[in-house]
Amino acid sequence: TAFRNDLSAVRGRINTGATGWYATRAFYTSAITHALDAITINILESEQVEQGRTIMAIVSLAIARENLGLIRASVSRVYSQDEHASTDISDIIRYYGVFTEHQRAFTRDLTGSDRDVFLSRIFSDVHKSVVSQIEAIAGYEESHPLHHSPDIWWGEATKVIDAMKTVEDSLLDGLSAHMTQRMEDKRAYLVIYILVALVMTAMVVLL
Repeated sequence: TAFRNDLSAVRGRINTGATGWYATRAFYTSAITHALDAITINILESEQVEQGRTIMAIVSLAIARENLGLIRASVSRVYSQDEHASTDISDIIRYYGVFTEHQRAFTRDLTGSDRDVFLSRIFSDVHKSVVSQIEAIAGYEESHPLHHSPDIWWGEATKVIDAMKTVEDSLLDGLSAHMTQRMEDKRAYLVIYILVALVMTAMVVLL
């Protein structure tokens, strides 16, 4: 899709240092807003409550993941600087608030037999370490030791982000398969309806 192409292009510019921090943040904010609007419309039109909750869970997980990506970049900048800029800390606190809220919404809305499996993939020991680092920098846990290593932090945060993306993709695949099956079932019912209608019409003609 066009959005995925834009996202890949932005990530490429981030990796090469060809784009600024605020331009990157503006792109993600705009993209998330548009995604929320589109998904909300789909939820309102959903015929199945369970599928609607799954969509909500996927949206919440995606927002949490993208905010963790922003936190990852912000914390890396903090670890790379001798003095911590107040704007960086403020950004981390703000992103962490969004991250925790949507992570909570994800666990609330996630249903199905694989729920515990999906949660265990995300909420690992690495996840706990990442959260502790964020809260230490934000001042929530002043006694917690900091890594003071951008590489260690980046690696751990990336593992959590990748785990969230894997779960997100699995949920999307399952939802897509379910919706495809529903469409096939509806087509089958339509064929039966047409055949019955034809038979009844023929009987009327014969009578």
